[in-house]
Amino acid sequence: MQRVTWLFHNNVPIIEVQLTDPLGFTFYRQLLADTGAGPSNSPFELVLSEIDCQRLSLMKLGRVGLGGAIPGFFDLHAIVMGIPALSFVSQVRAVAVPSIHLPDNLQGIASFRFLNSFHYGNFGDPNQFGLETL
Repeated sequence: MQRVTWLFHNNVPIIEVQLTDPLGFTFYRQLLADTGAGPSNSPFELVLSEIDCQRLSLMKLGRVGLGGAIPGFFDLHAIVMGIPALSFVSQVRAVAVPSIHLPDNLQGIASFRFLNSFHYGNFGDPNQFGLETL
């Protein structure tokens, strides 16, 4: 099993991902690792800014309703996302929200549905968060 860990950012768990636009250009983003963001059967894996979703979208998939901290209906996009240290690349579904709704100094949220695709946690170090392939 492969594992990658990241130090907390402002005392919250993060993951760093690589996003690829339809032309093949890559962008790196730090996302809040939030197990409280949606259930395991949620229709999305990531929450990103509207600007990132427009830039990265392979196609618009419709709209999805969110509750909790970001209530409302928002566009859902298919995007390509990877974590190079895990040799992971996949097409995922991202909800496009106004940047004002994203956590301070972070570029998005990795939802429970995404995190649950891996073993995740601090792996014995309370100052880090990590993912490990299943």
